[in-house]
Amino acid sequence: MVVIEESSSNMRMPQGRVFLSPSMVLGGVSNLEELLTPLIKSLVETVQPADAGIVYLYDQRRHQLVAKASFGYHCDNIEHGLCLNEGAPGQCYALRKFLLYSSVETVRAQTVSLKPENLDCYTKMRQGLAPALSMIAVPLMLGEEGFGAVLLEHYKQHRPFRETDVPQIEALASWISLIIDYMQLRLQLKHTKHSYMELLGRQITATEEERKKISREIHDELNGLILSVKLNLENMDSALPSDLVEVRNVLEVSETRINQVMDELHEMVLNLRPPALDDLGLSQALDYHIHNCS
Repeated sequence: MVVIEESSSNMRMPQGRVFLSPSMVLGGVSNLEELLTPLIKSLVETVQPADAGIVYLYDQRRHQLVAKASFGYHCDNIEHGLCLNEGAPGQCYALRKFLLYSSVETVRAQTVSLKPENLDCYTKMRQGLAPALSMIAVPLMLGEEGFGAVLLEHYKQHRPFRETDVPQIEALASWISLIIDYMQLRLQLKHTKHSYMELLGRQITATEEERKKISREIHDELNGLILSVKLNLENMDSALPSDLVEVRNVLEVSETRINQVMDELHEMVLNLRPPALDDLGLSQALDYHIHNCS
């Protein structure tokens, strides 16, 4: 096994086969799992010695590297979780370094740290395939942040992985990390937007309920109280002698103002909670309002 030190790679894409662009992998993708399958497929097809590969993402809740997508195996996408320092992916993620296994012996040796259930899962994935001849584990990093790891292996009769492959794989790993980071941010933004819309919806509903309550209280209580005052004034006006002209004028002015107050309260109730909303629904209520305003 050879440990390759991290280098200050830039974001240049490797020569030869063109790797997937962000628009190709992100177009129409609604979740991260859908994104990883074309990424690992393109990575295997781009790196010349590679015949198969698995991409792992670190799950902070489980404290494990979880296999999310694979390509080139007997059966793909068998999910399993590796602890830190378990297997080549767990070791390279813990060390934040590339790990190169350039012989059959070193490839077999790295399986010693695999738990029985994970070894069994890996064996099922490789069923019917020739033994791995070489292997490279790649941490997915962006700056100081680690996203997971990629395991690439070759099992066909061509050249094994070697140190000269590292710069290309390093550039591709950085590119994959950048795409994953962008996708995670996009999903977080989508989730935040969805949460905001839910919160806004609850706020609107609470506001509408409060407006309905105030509207009902104005209509049933305040309006009823003012109506009783109006009736009292009318009764007083009827009971007064005909020669009390000035008093009658005061009562008439008071009745006029009360009528104005009742009209304003009625308008306030309509503005707080238009009856058409409950009777017709929002769409038809808007049509009704526009028709009456035109």
